[in-house]
Amino acid sequence: VPATLHTLIVLSAGLSLGMRGGLASMILYLVLGLVGLPVFASGEAGWRFAVGPTGGYLIGFVLAQPILGLARRNERPAVWHVLTAAIAAQGVIFLCGLSWLKLSVDTSWSQVLAIGFWPFVPVDVLLKTVAACGVGVLAGRSRGARRAAGL
Repeated sequence: VPATLHTLIVLSAGLSLGMRGGLASMILYLVLGLVGLPVFASGEAGWRFAVGPTGGYLIGFVLAQPILGLARRNERPAVWHVLTAAIAAQGVIFLCGLSWLKLSVDTSWSQVLAIGFWPFVPVDVLLKTVAACGVGVLAGRSRGARRAAGL
């Protein structure tokens, strides 16, 4: 499983664009990759990559958007709402990704966790989640400021 900035973008999309915007952006991302644009990890594209061992993460990107959108229900979401949504979304992404990976490589769960989860905990779960939360909180503040200004 390659290390990328995809999860940072996925989390930031849902937290800043909301449920509909985040969902639309992830569907567009998948469609672009499926029709051949090299937007997937390592510049890959196409159906073969999407149904390969990392395809479950792509599904998780889409399924995480409604969870992330819940944090935007309030005009100025509390930091803990944003953080909770981001952690839950990471859980969905990893659940989908690891389950698909297990089916694809037909190995033990300990091996699946060793290649698809543990190496990513420090960066994905900690750093990217916190960075995306910052984006989500700032997006909420700017939305509130625009609304207060009548824009």
